[in-house]
Amino acid sequence: MEKLRNLSVLAKLIILLVLLADLSLVVPATFPVACMLFPLPLGIAYNAYGLRRCLAVIAVMTVLAGILSTPGVALMLLAFCAPFGMLTGLFFKNAWSLKRLIIISGVFSSVLFSAFFTGLYVAFDINIFVVAGQAMTTIFEQALHNAAAAGVSQVDLINARANGKVLTEIMPYMIPSALITLSLIFVYVQAQLSRLIMAKGGLDTSPVLPLRYWEIGRPVLYLYVLAQVMQYWGTTRHIFWLNAGGINLDNFTFFLLSVNGLAVIFFFLERRIHVTVWTRTLVILVYIFIPVPVQYLTFLLGLADALFHFRRKYRIN
Repeated sequence: MEKLRNLSVLAKLIILLVLLADLSLVVPATFPVACMLFPLPLGIAYNAYGLRRCLAVIAVMTVLAGILSTPGVALMLLAFCAPFGMLTGLFFKNAWSLKRLIIISGVFSSVLFSAFFTGLYVAFDINIFVVAGQAMTTIFEQALHNAAAAGVSQVDLINARANGKVLTEIMPYMIPSALITLSLIFVYVQAQLSRLIMAKGGLDTSPVLPLRYWEIGRPVLYLYVLAQVMQYWGTTRHIFWLNAGGINLDNFTFFLLSVNGLAVIFFFLERRIHVTVWTRTLVILVYIFIPVPVQYLTFLLGLADALFHFRRKYRIN
């Protein structure tokens, strides 16, 4: 009886989330909110009611999204947001480890975005890297124009233009690693929010591994070294795609090691003091919005931890 009551509460929460996600599409400014909310009811429905009910929720949400916005937006949410909801549901229902969720999500993201970019190029002759490069160049040129109007010296403008030219050529090719990284953050946030909502609805679920217990192993170090070699060979041998692949691998492994350093900080903070949600949020905001030097310091700390395993002797089994 208690289980039925809990499932009834969850059903109401799912309906509420469906309405909030689709109503967020009415105003274009709240589209990011819709992207965040769209997968939540799917993961909860899959875990609580199974695949068939989850597919029914997907169908209802997609139809409502098409009515309240456009069919294109509905299909985009279906392709890019719904799968992460189902992965979250699989994570809870099948008791996956967080590592497995992260790896599967990363592989899925790689395939999804590769197919999307290829489809754009084949169907519409749109090269996303060229388009992004042109957009960045336009923005940079406008910034230089504004700087010149503000009285910046010609020497500084020439130096800025030279540095900016290198950045606008390289940055578009960082898009794949940036998207995959964002996907992993997205699915982790989805798992945490889904568990919180299911707990409020009375459904017992296994906890999501807290960030302070994350450990990045030495294979990531080897990949980081490989990224440096790829960039070196790509640059010296003028092999563009090897260099681009090395840049993406470098960015991705830098992120993983940097997060490992953040985990070390949280681990030892928790051993000394009671860290509240607000404190954790503040630290993460500093990490995000003050990347230099914070992310470089956490990278070095994460690199050292991956080599020497600072937390092993304090590990709680």
